[in-house]
Amino acid sequence: PADQPFQLAGPIAASPAESKYDETFAMDVETYSDSATFRLPLEISKDAPAGPATLTVNARFQACDDKQCLPPRTVKVELPLTVRAR
Repeated sequence: PADQPFQLAGPIAASPAESKYDETFAMDVETYSDSATFRLPLEISKDAPAGPATLTVNARFQACDDKQCLPPRTVKVELPLTVRAR
């Protein structure tokens, strides 16, 4: 979200996904089984105050199996961290 001192600083890196054409969606889709890891390169605003902060990420995903897909969801993920003085 925009109301925090953190911004995305480049492309998101993800663990390898299985990519295949899905006839229902008429497009290539990427799928993950069991778990996936995503790395977000971040920049901290130069005027961010030192001390405790919370990084908030809105993650959007859709869960599917071989018969159906649930509606897409967005969940808020929060990570407490400490901004160091520069």
